[in-house]
Amino acid sequence: MTCINMMLHGCEGEVVQYNALNPDDYQCGWKINHNIYIYGLPSIIPIEKEQSTIYQM
Repeated sequence: MTCINMMLHGCEGEVVQYNALNPDDYQCGWKINHNIYIYGLPSIIPIEKEQSTIYQM
């Protein structure tokens, strides 16, 4: 629901699903509207843990 809501409202960002008590338990993630300013098309792209900007910090 979060991915679809962000996509429909034109937000750009990242959504990650994981266990809040164990942040290393990455389950899945998506980049939302990655190229919306270039192509003007909404998109949802699945990403791996290594591609996540949240886990690169």
